[in-house]
Amino acid sequence: MRTILIVEDEPFSRMVAEAAAQELGLVPLAAQSGEEGIALAQARETLKILFTDINMPPGPRSLGRRP
Repeated sequence: MRTILIVEDEPFSRMVAEAAAQELGLVPLAAQSGEEGIALAQARETLKILFTDINMPPGPRSLGRRP
């Protein structure tokens, strides 16, 4: 099973990305913020694919920051 983490703050864009991932045979995990994305990633043993919005509030580096 190939899982993709989708981090996107816009609900419609997130829904489209999830549908596209499913059509490609991927299992999407979706997060609406960088913080939520980090939590989902840390809960997984392995995660090989990340699809993310590069300009989410509070800024473009929010996914890269860890508490």
